[in-house]
Amino acid sequence: MPNLKDMNNIVMGAWLVLVLFWFLSAIDVKRDIRKATGLRGRSLTLVRLIVALALTYFFPAVTTKIFGQSRTTPQDVTMRTAGLVLVLAGIALAIWARSHLGKNWSSHPALKENHELITTGPYGTIRHPIYTGVLAAFVGSVFATMDAFWVYLFVLMAITFVHRINIEEEIMMQTFPDTYPAYRSRTKALIPFIW
Repeated sequence: MPNLKDMNNIVMGAWLVLVLFWFLSAIDVKRDIRKATGLRGRSLTLVRLIVALALTYFFPAVTTKIFGQSRTTPQDVTMRTAGLVLVLAGIALAIWARSHLGKNWSSHPALKENHELITTGPYGTIRHPIYTGVLAAFVGSVFATMDAFWVYLFVLMAITFVHRINIEEEIMMQTFPDTYPAYRSRTKALIPFIW
């Protein structure tokens, strides 16, 4: 089993793979016809990420008080291993879902030119599997590294994703009024079998 430093490096490496994939796959997407703007779109996500990073960087004493000396305390091997598996599975799901969307993908809630309703692959069960994968990877990162940084990111991104789901669902209902309600009734938004 890797030590805590190696585990942190593996987790960060997995996230780097996701980020690189994201940038490369965003090159050839369809043009936006209509998008959410201001705090409803990209800006709110950016603000939440900055807040999470600032809290982690500027308030390490608070982090230590809440979560303990996570970087120096020996961790349970089973929990760390399960966390790493969850990181890898979550990132794999996010990449699979993003690949499945193809040119319909957007970094913010938007209606694309010639927008298609994707209901196959991971979208056959979950309406927002990218968010599911990313959140699962955040939870896995918490357990794999025992670093409060991931707790902040999980909480802030979960709030962001739930907010974005509401916006995206509204866009899809307006765009596909004949097919989206049936798709919505047979799938879950974020968590399989629950919500």
